[in-house]
Amino acid sequence: MERLNYLRLPDGGKKNIYEEAGVPGAVLDSSMREAQRLWLDMYLDRPFWKKTVHADGMSGLSCAGALYGLNLPAIMAEELARLVVGEQAPLHVEGGTRARFLQGFMRRSVLPALRRQVAYCAALGGVVFKPYLDANNMLQMSFVLPENFLPLDFDNAGITGAVMTGSRRQGKHTYTRLEIHRMLPGNKYLVQNRLFRSEGAGLGTEEAPLSEVADYAGLRREVVLENIKRPLFVYFKMPNANHIDPQSPLGVSLFSRCVDVMRQADITFDALINEIELGERRIFIGDSMVKLRRDKEGNPIASFNKRDRVFRQLQFDGGKEGVIHDAPPLRIAELRLALQTQLDLAASALGFTQGSFSFDERRGNMTATQVVNENSKLFRTVRDVENSLQNALEQTLEVADIFADLYGLAPKGGYSSSFLWEARLSESRSQLTGRGIEKVAAGLMSPLRFLIEVEGMSEAAAKRELGFINQK
Repeated sequence: MERLNYLRLPDGGKKNIYEEAGVPGAVLDSSMREAQRLWLDMYLDRPFWKKTVHADGMSGLSCAGALYGLNLPAIMAEELARLVVGEQAPLHVEGGTRARFLQGFMRRSVLPALRRQVAYCAALGGVVFKPYLDANNMLQMSFVLPENFLPLDFDNAGITGAVMTGSRRQGKHTYTRLEIHRMLPGNKYLVQNRLFRSEGAGLGTEEAPLSEVADYAGLRREVVLENIKRPLFVYFKMPNANHIDPQSPLGVSLFSRCVDVMRQADITFDALINEIELGERRIFIGDSMVKLRRDKEGNPIASFNKRDRVFRQLQFDGGKEGVIHDAPPLRIAELRLALQTQLDLAASALGFTQGSFSFDERRGNMTATQVVNENSKLFRTVRDVENSLQNALEQTLEVADIFADLYGLAPKGGYSSSFLWEARLSESRSQLTGRGIEKVAAGLMSPLRFLIEVEGMSEAAAKRELGFINQK
């Protein structure tokens, strides 16, 4: 497995390897690239606002500590993925030998990783599905995250040319491989592999032969395929409009519109935790009752640690020393209300129904409430993502079908695909069936459509079933 890195421009004025590959500089240094880095950092729970904080007070006391956070981006992206991809495989392929080959490929290489890839797509805006042949001539699937994917060509139908990258460490060198895909006139398709080496862990700058890395030795530097009418990769993206760069074909993160809200939620949660820690009972004692720490010059060190329970008293009334216990009141209710408000704002911006996320005081952690019905905002969000994912899976079948033709992986033949999404079955089966029967009886739905949409059959299976019924 290749280790994936951000595409970062090298320092200096040299022509970099991405320009060598034909990547426009505007693509490399764009607002979308910066936004993708922010979204990834948020998903990995390392956003810019969660750095160690140092605050020096006028008294000379100082405190330091990392900001507590909820990691809302990961929680919400994974919750959406759970709602979109249920326990059962949503895809079934029917037909002859070619269909069985495609079904086997999808069940082996795509469907087991589907929920994870939907979470990545929700967090980062999009994921690339790229089938490839392994050393055993088996069709496999690789998933490329936005940090390692740069579009070169696109039209209204989608992205038609791109650069995908990965890196390998071998000995004292790091090798960066660029895989370039482009559609050419006359239904021709260009695939190039370029390898660059660098000393240490930096970005490769010197081109090297593919044979220099064992895993790449079998790759051809350039190949032109004939009679290819579509790209041999699929870009699955979130259905939201791109408000970062309307001219870009790339998708935007689920939480791209509520970065500030998530930042404020982390700050409020940090305040809540600190309220509990700082509000714990503390004991103040006189100077003569504690041994001060001193620096190398012998000066006393005054420090503050919120986990300390005993402090020296600055001054006692009447000059007498003693012991004072302090237990300040807590503002838990106010902070919880503020936090819940921010969670509701985030849920609304994310396309969830308000109240989908709540701070459960009994357990003290985040819980998600699934609210899926035909009239809810959450249902519409899930349905939109399902439609985008279904389109990506249908295109993946098309690409796998092309691979089967190119390399003789399975006999030629047709296939039909059907999808069954759990969110659309949130209503009871009896309600769906009853409503469908009423529509068929009223002439508002055909029996064929009933079997496909309500019973979840493929079109071929539904036609066979209707044939059996008509024979009786």
